[in-house]
Amino acid sequence: MGPSTRAPAMECRKSCILSLCDADRRGGRVQSAGPQTLELFDCMEWESEWTQAFCSLYPDTRVLVRACRRSLSGFVVRFETMGGGSELVWYLVIGGALAGCLFILQPYWSFLRDYAGRI
Repeated sequence: MGPSTRAPAMECRKSCILSLCDADRRGGRVQSAGPQTLELFDCMEWESEWTQAFCSLYPDTRVLVRACRRSLSGFVVRFETMGGGSELVWYLVIGGALAGCLFILQPYWSFLRDYAGRI
């Protein structure tokens, strides 16, 4: 899952967060704190029912509430998406393909052989 597919998913989560806390009327702003993390600032309340509703829609997301001086409300709600491990799988596939290519090309490495053809 590349950045192009991750961005719309995070935008959907952002709009869900803003609709849950009714940011148009009550205030609140959502900022990105990384490729898989969103933070809700300046929201005067965050109810546990909203956490349950959000987690029922996005079960791969962990919701944390922490004190924060940068927020007007005194706290920030952090939404961390747990990686599915798909990036790790791709790294392993690419690494395996590279190792296979190096193994196949190994007989052609002349700098490891002496003049008698021995390694």
